[in-house]
Amino acid sequence: MPTRESRRLRHALLTAGVLSTVSAAASCSPATPPDNPWKHPGTTTMSTAASREPDDVTLRKLAEDYVAAVNRDDRTAITELTCAHQVPSMLQLAANGERVRVGEISRTHDPNVVRATVIIGDWSGGLWLENHDGTWCVRD
Repeated sequence: MPTRESRRLRHALLTAGVLSTVSAAASCSPATPPDNPWKHPGTTTMSTAASREPDDVTLRKLAEDYVAAVNRDDRTAITELTCAHQVPSMLQLAANGERVRVGEISRTHDPNVVRATVIIGDWSGGLWLENHDGTWCVRD
C-alpha cells in the first residue's frame, strides 16, 4: 500500500509531466535508436504521412510495451521507447514499484499526439505518445 508521501510524490511528478508536455511538446525531437521497433518507414500502420495515422491498436501496443518495460524495470526498453531516451522515467518514479496498467487511448486535436490513460492502484493519469518524424515515442 502506497504511503501518503509516495502518493504526493506520484501526483507531483505526473502533474509536472503533463504540464511540461503541453508547454514543451514541440521541443522533443531526439535521434531514434536504430533498433527502435516503432520506426517503420514504408508500413501502413506507422506511416509518416499526416493523412495516414496509426490505428488505436498500434498506439495501444506502444503504450503497453512501455508500461510493461516500466513494470519489469527494463531500463533499455524504457530508454528506447521514450522521446528523451533517458531513465528513470516519470512514470517509473510515480509508480514507485506498483504495477501500472494501460487504460483508454484518446486522440487529441493534433494527429501527432495521443493520450494513453495509465492506472496505478486507484489513481489514473495521462501518458503522452508523440510522433517525431515518423517515429512514435512516449513523452515521459
